[in-house]
Amino acid sequence: MEIDRQFVATRLSTLIGVMTGIALPAFFFGSAVSGAILGVVFLCFVVHPDRNAAWSHLKSGLRDPLAMLMFVTAVLWLPGVLFSIAPGKSFETWLRVLLFVVFGYLVWIHLQENRVVWQRAVQSLLLAITLTTALALISLFGPSDFIAWTRFIDNDIYHLKATVSLKSFGAMLMLLLPVVVWIGWRKGKPWNVLSLGLAGCFLLIIITLKNKSAVAGLLAAFLACFVVFVRVYGTRRQFYSSILVVGVIGAGLIHWLTPATKDIVVHSEVRFDYPLPLWLVDYTRQNIWGFVLDRAMESPFVGHGINAINLLPGADRPIHTGSVNLVPSHPHNWFLEIFSETGIVGLIPLLVLICATLVRLIRMYAATRDMAVMVALAVSVAYWASGLFNFSFWAAWWQVAYFITVAICLAGRGQDHPPATG
Repeated sequence: MEIDRQFVATRLSTLIGVMTGIALPAFFFGSAVSGAILGVVFLCFVVHPDRNAAWSHLKSGLRDPLAMLMFVTAVLWLPGVLFSIAPGKSFETWLRVLLFVVFGYLVWIHLQENRVVWQRAVQSLLLAITLTTALALISLFGPSDFIAWTRFIDNDIYHLKATVSLKSFGAMLMLLLPVVVWIGWRKGKPWNVLSLGLAGCFLLIIITLKNKSAVAGLLAAFLACFVVFVRVYGTRRQFYSSILVVGVIGAGLIHWLTPATKDIVVHSEVRFDYPLPLWLVDYTRQNIWGFVLDRAMESPFVGHGINAINLLPGADRPIHTGSVNLVPSHPHNWFLEIFSETGIVGLIPLLVLICATLVRLIRMYAATRDMAVMVALAVSVAYWASGLFNFSFWAAWWQVAYFITVAICLAGRGQDHPPATG
């Protein structure tokens, strides 16, 4: 029976690794496909012979300061459930976040403690993302109906456009770009050549999709990692110089964000006192943010309810004739979203948690010089920076993508070199 138990455990662990690796690339086919794959991973955890050890590790992990801070944040979000204008929806969203955190932790533990399984995961990730990247390129530059063919639907009915359908996939590529480059570098030839080619394709797709939030996320990640790298390996003078360089590059980025929407505003009936230059933040987002901020100040302490800001009166009013609503399902800014939905009570602990997480990663890298930690830092900065301009903080696919990506990175700690012997 012990042999059978070991056989089952090995096969299930391998399945966890492979399915974890292909889950995020599979988002090309839609969030339902990725969700189904991750559902299989969760079922493998449930029936795994070593599941008790994993749950014990989870319990011991609750004593970690970051875990405690997560718990405090979750508790302080409860007023956003209790006083919500849609308590059922708010509670479901709140509970879902907790489940995603637990799931991401389990993935991290399993991959970290099984080096072969981690290898299966990253190799599956590279192969799967190569396939879906090729499909994305064909969708963007090939036949207009190709995106519909990949999803087995009739485009004469649904009229899918690749530039619209792949927006979320482009954001996923933003998170995976530093991971793919790191994995290729770690595995050596020919994987490093493949990863560099994929990185170029990722950028081409993101630029073609005109996903400026993804570009901003990548630039923020690069600049943050650059500063940390100089701080760890350079002198104090070099560190301060790097901050100056980052400032110059940031100014160049602002200049690059051209006033693409200015003419639209001038020729529309919109009348709004824009607090930010239109070449920095487009008029649509500024209208959305202005409305959300006004509503947030009506309930600044506990907010209007988690994932419920779009249900407030007036949120469905169009910005101008034929355009989007004042709140098209979410504010396109996680800071304003959390503030308006959970108030100061929910926003402050989240900000502390984010800062504490980034500081932990920076200190880990300074102590170990492990590139896995640097990549996890890059993913985190990209996630939070791009989230200031796009997607809902509560979007299930967006949260899962972040947790799984960081789990894969941190599980790879100490695997850049063979373990020491003796």
